[in-house]
Amino acid sequence: MFYRGRELRRLWEIEVYDGDPNKKKPKTHTETVIAWNAVDAIRKCGAMKAAKQPVDLGYVMKDKGEAILKIEDTAGPTDEEVTPTIENQEDSF
Repeated sequence: MFYRGRELRRLWEIEVYDGDPNKKKPKTHTETVIAWNAVDAIRKCGAMKAAKQPVDLGYVMKDKGEAILKIEDTAGPTDEEVTPTIENQEDSF
């Protein structure tokens, strides 16, 4: 999706393992990350191993300030701020 000439990133929710995924009953927790696609979201988890495929939560864009705003439809960004639990390492909006 494009908005004002820019391709938008998506907010992804991804379930990752806590510790060793080879245990009999491994524990998991949920993280959120901003990425281009599901593969990029898994890559940005770093050393944490993904337990399930990422779930797309919608498009996001960076406001003129530092806030990251959610986009729900083609009307543009909402006032809802989003804070990913996994920070983008090298990406800039």
